[in-house]
Amino acid sequence: MRDDTLAKRRCRDSWCCAVGRTAKELASYEKEIKDQTDKIEKMRAEEADFHDIKQQDEVLKEAQTCLADAKRRLDGAASDLESLMAEEGDALAEAPEFEEAQAMVKQYVVD
Repeated sequence: MRDDTLAKRRCRDSWCCAVGRTAKELASYEKEIKDQTDKIEKMRAEEADFHDIKQQDEVLKEAQTCLADAKRRLDGAASDLESLMAEEGDALAEAPEFEEAQAMVKQYVVD
């Protein structure tokens, strides 16, 4: 029985890591999109070569695609963590990571 609880705790911890890692990735893509948009605007203001601007537009579109994927993965990981905590919350409530997991679920799960 004890090994089963330990296995569930490790599973929950891995989901916490997945949610945290994906949230950082999402923030990184958001920053990249902002920076890339600023760069393109500056290039247009300076009347840079059309092909250079087009190349940077492609980079921006790729970052936007990655952002959408990261949002989808964050929603899934947070929902999985929420489900796991609902199933095993009572057994793992005394774990120090439990509060962190609850905070992540509250922050990232969209009702």
